[in-house]
Amino acid sequence: MESILLLELLIFLVAVLGGTIGSLIGLGGAIVITPALVTFVGVPLHHAIGASLVATICTSTATSIVSLNSHGLTKEKLGMFLALATASGAIFGANLALNIPPKPLFLIFGLVLIVVLLLNLIRKTHPANSKPSRISAFLQLNDQIVIKNKKQNYNVRNPILGFIAMIGAGFIGGLLGIGAGLFKVLAMDKIMQIPFKVSSSTSNFIMGITGFAAASAYYFSGNIDPNITLPVALGALLGATIGSKIMPHINTNILRVVFFTVILLATLQMLYKGLI
Repeated sequence: MESILLLELLIFLVAVLGGTIGSLIGLGGAIVITPALVTFVGVPLHHAIGASLVATICTSTATSIVSLNSHGLTKEKLGMFLALATASGAIFGANLALNIPPKPLFLIFGLVLIVVLLLNLIRKTHPANSKPSRISAFLQLNDQIVIKNKKQNYNVRNPILGFIAMIGAGFIGGLLGIGAGLFKVLAMDKIMQIPFKVSSSTSNFIMGITGFAAASAYYFSGNIDPNITLPVALGALLGATIGSKIMPHINTNILRVVFFTVILLATLQMLYKGLI
């Protein structure tokens, strides 16, 4: 009994750390929690993915409440537009993942993260006089943010290409059980040219929709273990609340460094598990 409680406490602490980091950079925590549970705690991969997806739903709800009522970085119209794409892709990705053995899935996870690391090195450039597309204007996706007490308008570019990228992000997120937050941030940041903090916060907002779509497949396949899922969900929820509170006060460059470091460590973990 004591060993079970210690195991659940360890899972809880891993989830708190993952939830905090994930909330800071819009990853939802699963990108940290899933590799850590498998590598350091010995949780079966599909059970870890199932638990992380349920936690993603909880953290998305919690951080969205904080974001919508405080710093104004979450954009609801943009989020609902993109959630249609990510949820559709997540359903297909999750069902495919359930039919792939763990070792190949580890390798897929690691290789995809290598691609993400390379993409993250590409610096975006905003046109000096960026004009909104007609679709962005029609859908009312263009908005403004407050930086150093000054309002700055921004325009959403390439909405159709961004929507297509989000379908792919949802598919990969469902395949790997990471809520697609990692890929949503990149798509919004690089393709749609949305400010990074808006991308991160809005990613958290739509994470729950993507997570629910993927988690339903894991639930019906019997890969949602309550003894693992409960401490993961509670820990990730606490961590996400902490992260969303401190995120507006952290410099964007620091967020990018954390983003890169977390993904690099997760990449090494997944490749190691897939090759041994």
